[in-house]
Amino acid sequence: MGTVLAMIKQFIIAAALGAVAGCAPDGDKKSLSERLMYSSAPGFDHRNTLETANALAQSGAPALSIRVDKRAVNGVLFLLESNYGYQAFLSSDNSMIVLKDGGLAATRGLGWDLISSDVSTLRSALMQRPEERPYQRRYRHLNGEDHVTEIVVGCVLTRRGQRSITVDEKPLRTMLHQEKCSNAQVSFQNLYWISQSGAKIIQSRQWAGQGIGAIAIRRFD
Repeated sequence: MGTVLAMIKQFIIAAALGAVAGCAPDGDKKSLSERLMYSSAPGFDHRNTLETANALAQSGAPALSIRVDKRAVNGVLFLLESNYGYQAFLSSDNSMIVLKDGGLAATRGLGWDLISSDVSTLRSALMQRPEERPYQRRYRHLNGEDHVTEIVVGCVLTRRGQRSITVDEKPLRTMLHQEKCSNAQVSFQNLYWISQSGAKIIQSRQWAGQGIGAIAIRRFD
């Protein structure tokens, strides 16, 4: 399964090139969204995602619980692959969430998907002192016409103080961070509940795009 994240990376590049070209290569009858989700990767068959997700659950793989508020959808996804800081989580209905250091890097199978986001600038902001220094983030999305669009937003990160959350029926102390991002067309905020050590995003609410809205994410490692 070591090629799944590599495949996603290849399609991120292909999507960006496709956005410039404005169309798929001649003779390619699959849409970009179809190629993103259903192209084969050695060791992983997208047609058997129910069996794969069940096997991951039975193996005790780390899991995410998610809620897409805009669609009132809940789900559980299991860790399929981890590589170079990226983690791909798979659901039984063939949806996928990709995180990097806890930041939302990509989605698949949700419609109007987040092709990629610039998570590195978020991580830098979480680590730097003092906070509230402005920075930029880039988001690439797949729109309803099967084209990739890119937006750039200016962001500011602030601490909102300590918060206690419940994980596996046990209280856990965290530090809540609020990220506010905007440009002339869009404005949104992300919330991150960080472990006391500052090493892990335990819980978050992250914007995935105007088509998806915010996704609430809770880790179960």
